[in-house]
Amino acid sequence: MKTRLFYFLGLLAVTLSIHAQVLEGDRYEFQYQYPAGTGAKLTYSPLSDNTVEVVFHANYLNLKDVEIPEKVTDPNDRKVYTVTSIGEIAFENCQNMKSIKIPNTIRVIKKYAFANNSADEINISENVETIEDYAFEKSPIKSLKLPAKVTRLERYAFSNCDLLESVHIANPAIFIGPHCFEGSKMKSVTFGENAPEFQDKEGCISEYAFAYCENLQKIEIPDNMPAIGSYAFAYCADQSVLDFMFDTDKFNQGNKVYSNFMRKMVGKGLEHLTIGKGVKKSVIMHSIAADC
Repeated sequence: MKTRLFYFLGLLAVTLSIHAQVLEGDRYEFQYQYPAGTGAKLTYSPLSDNTVEVVFHANYLNLKDVEIPEKVTDPNDRKVYTVTSIGEIAFENCQNMKSIKIPNTIRVIKKYAFANNSADEINISENVETIEDYAFEKSPIKSLKLPAKVTRLERYAFSNCDLLESVHIANPAIFIGPHCFEGSKMKSVTFGENAPEFQDKEGCISEYAFAYCENLQKIEIPDNMPAIGSYAFAYCADQSVLDFMFDTDKFNQGNKVYSNFMRKMVGKGLEHLTIGKGVKKSVIMHSIAADC
């Protein structure tokens, strides 16, 4: 009886030892190398029975080129998972990184995932839906193209990107969170056409979304944006010419959103404003007289 007890306790100790290698707190993790034998060995944590997310590991700080696979295999039980998320702080502060390839299976890029990361080549894959707070803060990317399935950009997601030159957002009904692009250096922001899949949807440009964007010269305001938050384009103090294009019918009708937009959000540094033909001068003067 004692022999069996000691045998059982021995097995239990070995089992606990094995699991200690793959548990981070209460979270199960495993590593997978892609491409096999040559690629980066990344760490993954299950989200469900068949999905995982990439999670942080200290070894990432030395990586240069990263390609995240669509599917990974847990070496412990050979179970195959689909990679659907890039976890919080996964690649934050990776200052040796040059490029990152994101697979089409990714749906969410979580908080600080690429914040202060040195990679200047990052593709936002076509099935990404949400980019969370600070995900790309201080990123050196030069051009940003967001596919049509992206519906939410959260707080500070692309803030303080000093090398960013242009932004194209395919979804004209997107939610752009507070301070999303604050302090970034792009010159233009464009939106995709109001395709049939977007016509019944509405987006939002939140407060301070483009504040302190000193190089911003042109932005198109799509018809799907009935709500523009306070100071969304404020304090672009070094920019004297800013070209806005938006729905003239709503503007001429004295729409409170657009009136508030002109009066509160542009800021006092604006010297010249170009808008579409047909906008009534009386509406413009009423809208901007208070603060400009």
